[in-house]
Amino acid sequence: MANIGSRRAEEHINQWDDAGTTYSIVAGPGSIEYFRDNTYKRLAEAFYNFEFLLNSRPQNFNLSEFEVYERSHLALVASYGRPMLGFPARRHPYDDRAH
Repeated sequence: MANIGSRRAEEHINQWDDAGTTYSIVAGPGSIEYFRDNTYKRLAEAFYNFEFLLNSRPQNFNLSEFEVYERSHLALVASYGRPMLGFPARRHPYDDRAH
């Protein structure tokens, strides 16, 4: 099974084969404690990747795709004011380092 690190992070989607065609999704007591914050962390990662693409490989940046992520984030902020939702907007002092 792939995604051993996912267990430590309480991410409950597991890939069972090397081809990436067999998955299992687990919901329940562990998952419900973490799924929201894990989603917000993935959104933050997506925004940093979009920024990297825009700055270093603009030909690979897709504004329409970015806007889908942006609308999702803004809708979450508007509907559920959880502190972790600010995560995509925060910048770390080392953010300007090369990726």
